[in-house]
Parts: sequence; C-alpha cells; structure tokens
Amino acid sequence: MEIGEETANPSATVAILCPYLFFSVAFEGVLKRLPHAEIVPDFTAVPPGKQYPEEEKVRFHESLSARGLPWRDIERTRLAPSEFFSKYGTLVMPYYGGWAEHVATRQHRKARIFYSSSKDLWVFSLNNIFFDRIFTPGPYFTDVLTKLYGAHGVEALSTGEPKLDSLAGMSAGQARAELGLKGERPVALIVLTWGALSAFDRLKGALVPLCEKFDVVFKMHHMAQVYEPDLFKAFTGTRIQIIGQNIPITTALAAADVVVSDGSGAIFDALLADKPIVVSDTIGESESSFFAETPFYGIWQDRLTGVATSRSSIEQEVKRNLKIGPVLPLYRESVPNSVVEEALREAIEHTERYAEARKEVLERFTAIDGRAAERVAEGIEALSRISYDDVGKRRESLLAKLVRDFDERCREYHRSKGNEELAIVQARLEVFERIRHLPLSQRLTAIAHEFLS
Repeated sequence: MEIGEETANPSATVAILCPYLFFSVAFEGVLKRLPHAEIVPDFTAVPPGKQYPEEEKVRFHESLSARGLPWRDIERTRLAPSEFFSKYGTLVMPYYGGWAEHVATRQHRKARIFYSSSKDLWVFSLNNIFFDRIFTPGPYFTDVLTKLYGAHGVEALSTGEPKLDSLAGMSAGQARAELGLKGERPVALIVLTWGALSAFDRLKGALVPLCEKFDVVFKMHHMAQVYEPDLFKAFTGTRIQIIGQNIPITTALAAADVVVSDGSGAIFDALLADKPIVVSDTIGESESSFFAETPFYGIWQDRLTGVATSRSSIEQEVKRNLKIGPVLPLYRESVPNSVVEEALREAIEHTERYAEARKEVLERFTAIDGRAAERVAEGIEALSRISYDDVGKRRESLLAKLVRDFDERCREYHRSKGNEELAIVQARLEVFERIRHLPLSQRLTAIAHEFLS
C-alpha cells in the first residue's frame, strides 16, 4: 500500500467526519474502539472566503495511511453524496457543518464529540439541535446542553475528552524525548486560538526573547496551519519549536512546565493536565462588541464572526472571577517580554495563589482517567442501535427550522459583498435580540412570524 492510498473499512456503518487532520488525531482512540467505523475527511467545512489547500489534503491522507487508520474520501470516490453516505447509519463529528449539513445526511444519526470547551456562544450554539447525542467534557457542559436542547431530543453525556486520554500514562521525560527536548530548561508551551480572539499578533514579539531562559514550544492551531501558515515565518531561524496538527496535544502538555493561552480550549486541557497556566486577555472591558449576546454569531469590524464570546463564557471567567493563573493584559498593545517572563515565573512558583480557583473550575469537568474514548465509543455503538424513526422525529422542529433559516442567511451574507448585505444580517441579529427577551409564549409566536411565515 502506498502512503496516502485510501484504506476504507468495508464493514463501516459509522463515519467520523474530520474537517482537519487535528481531529483524526484527537478521535483516534474512539475510532480504534469501533470495529465498524472509518474516518471521512470533510474538506467542505471551511471558513467563509477560504479554500482548503490541496497540499493539506495530501498531508491529511498521508497521515491517515501512515497511522494505519481506515478512511474514505468522497472526492476520491467521485460518488454522488447520497450514494457515498448510504453505507453509514451514524455520523460522528466535532461540530455541525460541512457534509453534516447536506441533504444526503439529513436523516443520519448524528453525534458530536467535544474538542474544545471555550467560547460559550459556539459551544452551546443553536446548531446543537441537530445532534442526537453529544459527548461532553464534564457535568457543567452536560447540564447546560440538556437545559437548552434536552426537550428537543438531544442527549448530552459526560464522558471526558478522548483526546486527553493518553495523558493518564505519559511522563514528562517521555514527551520531551518525543519532541526532541533535552529537559535542561523549563518548557513553555504556547497554544493560541485562531481568528479575532487570538493573542498571536500581540504576543509573538515576546516569544523569541523567552528562548534565553525557556524551551519554547508553539503548537499551531489547526486552522492557522491550514489557512495562514505564513504567520509562523516570524519564527524562522529562532529557537522556538513549532509543532503542528500531527502532534497530539497530550504530548505537548506532558512536556510542558507552564502553558500560555488566550481564549483557546487549551486553557482547560492544561488545567486538566495539572499544568501552571498563563492566560492572555485580548478583550478587556472596552471592546463590548465581542460580548454581543447573539445566538451564535456576532458582527465585529464589519464582518461576521463565529467566535463571539460573552463575559460569562468560561474562558473569560477564568481571567476575571476565577483566575486560574496570571493574566497578561493584551487588549491594548503588546507587552514587553519581561512581563511575559514574570508571568511564567509566577505561574510556576506560586501555584498556591490559584489553587482554589483551579479546583472550582475543575469541578465542571470529568477527570482524566484514560477511558474517555472507551465511554464515547460505547455511546456511539448504543446510538447506532436506535431506529431512524426515533432519532429523526425532531429533525424539523420549530427550533431546527429557525436555526437552518438563520444559517442560510448567514451563508448568503458570506457569499455577498458590500454594506447592503451587512445591513440585512445586522437587522436579522437585531430581531433575534428582541425575541430573546420576550416571554416564552410570545417568543414562539414571534419566531413563527419572523422566520417561518
């Protein structure tokens, strides 16, 4: 078999849709516990205005083959979507998008595996209505999802995150050896989000000087690696070690003495791994547009953003009410490298200052025990035994229609240009804002009138 050659599982009835190589690494433990499953790369779930680079598709395929994982790509089969997806009864994914939205998969059972706990307006977005079962990082997420969508047939289960399972048996020495680190200096792991909430631009200037006293490892966000690889040219010729999607987050975490993040879900990966954390605040109190309470989109600098957050969102809470580590104020300008170094030292040497807040936040999560993938796989197998009639009965509920309508309008905005289209979307968001504050009976009437009439 040649590297990159498709190796489908002929008995597969479960497709694990992976928009990026990162997810195939994160969900590999689940796949290996499902004898009737295979990975389906989904190159259609791309951000507006972006194209999936061909070289990244090849890299994804080669990685799957090199790891001996079963996979099947619709682009290679050249089958019609209805024919390609006809062999599957259940689709598993990290979020609702791409092929999961296609009419050919509308009646399939759908399950979501969490991969990030940040940005509540994304984590708990209305798109969760399209899932039959959601595997969450812990009881806090399960409770919120159940309150929001349980009445619509969505079942949320606290399983923990499969991507973190290998932390249970990995030593720092083993991880550092895999990364080629000698262990002579403390290891600072930098893991940042991608997009409008990222601290990259304001933090990058301080990272190179840190190499004098730390081994600096920078784990690229999967979307930054695919769509903006030139960002990392700033580190060419430096001692910063760049690692990509193919390196599990667990290896990076196990090697680290301290973790630096912004609004990324890596904040909570580090917390669960019991690592000291420095969090950067890219928002502050003045940029109120980031805190717009919209269903799952906001508008910032004349463009829609799907990473909107709020003051009560968990990744903001740990920078304010429940400080789990030193906070870098990056919402005004870049900070000197001395400030970053001081924050790293404080996080490492004064863990007791943040112990109570860390403990309180950890209560929202399922502890790492190395068995999350096992629990998720059992949940997927159980879902696959449920009849189509049972899982499909709420597909066209009032809320589902509302979500689909709004999603189509947002897509139309992204396909268009100019202020006129922006004004239309802004008006639609304002309608949502008005409806949100109405009593339940009036809210349902208003939804029907505004969106379904």
